[in-house]
Amino acid sequence: MTEDTPADASGDAETTTAATRYRWTNDLLAGIIVLAHVTLIASAVFGGVSVPKAVWDVFAVEVLLATVWAFGRETVGAVDKLRGGGGSS
Repeated sequence: MTEDTPADASGDAETTTAATRYRWTNDLLAGIIVLAHVTLIASAVFGGVSVPKAVWDVFAVEVLLATVWAFGRETVGAVDKLRGGGGSS
């Protein structure tokens, strides 16, 4: 890449760096994780499916990480406030 070639020109139909492609890929994957887990949790609650506590803990961590990835670090502060903590943001 030279000085004349921007990393990813605004309005350009082509992505010239992998960073933009990976950013949107990861956001899409984070969204899929959150939606899949919310659907699974809802089906467990309303469908009477028995889910072990360890699996609930894994779900919580996965959803938190995916949400932080998609929406930023402020999510951790918001979750902390919801849980009754002081919050960091």
